[in-house]
Amino acid sequence: MEKDQHLQHTQPTNRMAHAMDTQAPTQLSAIQAAANNSPRVTQLRNMQRAANGRGPVQRNQGQGNISTTQETMVRNRHRNRTTTAANPNGDNLMKSTLTERGKTLTGLFAPDPTTSMAQDEGFEARALAWEAQFGNFVYNHATTNNWVDRAAQTVISYLDEKAGKKFTKVGSGFKNIPRDAAYEEIGSSATHVAGAVGKEVKKVQRALRSGNLNTKVTHISNFVKEVLSNDLLNDQEAAKNRLPASTALDEGAERVTAGGTRALTPMTGLAADQWHMRGRRATLGTQMPADKTPQNVRANAGVDFSQDEKTHMGLANDQSPLPLQEGERVWAINEADAWVHSMRQMSLPLKAGVSGTTARTMQGLRILGLNNPALNRLACIGYLLPLNHHSLVEIMVGAAEHGGPAFNPSQDFYRNIAPFSPQELRNNVGPFPDEG
Repeated sequence: MEKDQHLQHTQPTNRMAHAMDTQAPTQLSAIQAAANNSPRVTQLRNMQRAANGRGPVQRNQGQGNISTTQETMVRNRHRNRTTTAANPNGDNLMKSTLTERGKTLTGLFAPDPTTSMAQDEGFEARALAWEAQFGNFVYNHATTNNWVDRAAQTVISYLDEKAGKKFTKVGSGFKNIPRDAAYEEIGSSATHVAGAVGKEVKKVQRALRSGNLNTKVTHISNFVKEVLSNDLLNDQEAAKNRLPASTALDEGAERVTAGGTRALTPMTGLAADQWHMRGRRATLGTQMPADKTPQNVRANAGVDFSQDEKTHMGLANDQSPLPLQEGERVWAINEADAWVHSMRQMSLPLKAGVSGTTARTMQGLRILGLNNPALNRLACIGYLLPLNHHSLVEIMVGAAEHGGPAFNPSQDFYRNIAPFSPQELRNNVGPFPDEG
């Protein structure tokens, strides 16, 4: 079973953990025995084991910067890896200010995006290779695609009923619209978004009915954001009547943000604080080369773009450069962030910070009546991992905070990714990174 990362309290000392584990039951009162079997004591034991054997225990207590001592260690690590005869002082790390909603913090960024900041470069390299194979496996797996198909069919049924004027109640601003407009509303004209095919109705319908995993998840996400959230705000009863009976709307689903944007329940935890984990490469001047084409993405990631996607991106052929804005191409990792630092100490790959897209997608799938946390997470992995939008640990944490299976980052988490058994993973993906 995956370990819970939402551990809220201070780690116990070794002496406390030892006392709890070794005290003889015959010396305990009934009350003390009950206390030692309580969830709190079990949590403390698990926290100590995680701290002793697997690196930092994760706490959902907001963000902050690393200590001065840790920053010195990070700077030395970077200097050691970038110092050469031609560059005797190393590049060192760049400082940059990060700002979000009135909060300002200082970030540290590697000038060369190819420089590893992991404590163990070898483990990180093996983990990156494993994740690439795993992304291919998940993207093309029947379980993933059948689950996403269920969500797509729910969206189609909802839009068809909305266009077919079958709502029994129409509230203020909640109105039936022509069928074409219903589908156009979830299309996207952006050419840099994976899965987008434009706003032409037939193409949007194809994307949902017979498209690949990317086109389906993109339009499902657009539906939740652009259509369902508006409908829930204007007339929750009518909207719920169009959803599966198993749907359980999150508390506070009717919400308008301070900026006036309609939204469902907001992100929480590390996903909500992702702004502190990263900075834009365009601002920092650390751009990665645009070297991906449909041909090499098919060969390396197992993702085959549809003709509608390629036409929408304006590609002349399969050797044309892709205009997609993958997460690792847009964002650079802030090495001063405390969560980032703990992941670097375990040498787990990072690409864009804890995944907010995963948080939103998990919520959207749940609202659409898909209540299997492991399969919802699988859809997010298939959507985000192969094209390098996020690393696996970033997806796993974002999912755990928003309805996914409990998860505690560690070097051996690759062995336990539901719904697959360790043997299935080893057979279909390869030896685990910690076996290298």
